Amino acid sequence: MDNTKQISELVEIIKEKKPKRIFLQLPEGLKTISTEIMDALKNYEVILSGDRCYGACDLRIKEAEAFNCDLIVHIGHRQFPKKKIKSSIPIIYYPWKFDTELDEKTKQLLLDNFIKIPEWRIGLVTSIQYLDLLPHIADLLNKLNKKTLIAGDILGCWIENVIKNENKVDAFLFVGTGEFHVSGIKTKRPLYFLNLENFQLKNMNEDLFKHEKIKLAKIASALEARSFGLLVSSKPGQLNISDIKKLRRIIKKLGKKSYVIVLDEIENSKLIGIDVDAFINLACPRISEDHFDKPIVNVADFLSFFTERKILKH
Repeated sequence: MDNTKQISELVEIIKEKKPKRIFLQLPEGLKTISTEIMDALKNYEVILSGDRCYGACDLRIKEAEAFNCDLIVHIGHRQFPKKKIKSSIPIIYYPWKFDTELDEKTKQLLLDNFIKIPEWRIGLVTSIQYLDLLPHIADLLNKLNKKTLIAGDILGCWIENVIKNENKVDAFLFVGTGEFHVSGIKTKRPLYFLNLENFQLKNMNEDLFKHEKIKLAKIASALEARSFGLLVSSKPGQLNISDIKKLRRIIKKLGKKSYVIVLDEIENSKLIGIDVDAFINLACPRISEDHFDKPIVNVADFLSFFTERKILKH
């Protein structure tokens, strides 16, 4: 679907809400069309968020409230599947679709790549933008006598469509761009990545094995810490205060200290100077893959090592 058609469709959806002032959010890759969208919405007052937008978990509700907006238009993602985010302002989610046309030369290139996949039953996953492409990919795999299952879309932190289909396939193929989403897939099945930027196929299993080794090394390093900073994000879809009490109780029983630190965007530069030995991340699990000067582990990984039962035994 081209931009003009999608913008027209978006305008019609917005008309039904009859807003006066709109707060507009787009991910980095779509900001190039932000003014085009704003021009199409010339009958409304539109405020564009210039902040980075990482997903539907990253709604700028407070900013929209500050500008007295009566509608948030969030482009590029669908409604956050992990939990319903409370908002005083109505939200329109519009998952922008990218072009899914494949010419004959590209189809042949894909067939040449797909023949390298030895598994028979292939589960297809992608990000929301490329869902319409999966039936075309399935058709090509079927020509090679593969059995395909369109599992659906995933996020970097939400892979339910992989988990529930794991026993139905021999391998998964992620179709998309960049490795953010595909590197978040945890599966016992072989995992392949079709990069739509160059139409090359990559076996992800070696990379995922390396990621797992790095994660375990970080956990081992963090367990040597005597004090922890508990990192909590104020982003509506990442806010997690339910684990704080349990974490602090466990850390105290270990004879160690903990401090709660809240940030909008969790990054290394904001934590320099805070006198703790390690951090426990209670926000997006992908944050721990970024560079930090001190050890950082995700809350789920920490709790898997230190349940209250284990602590009480010792």
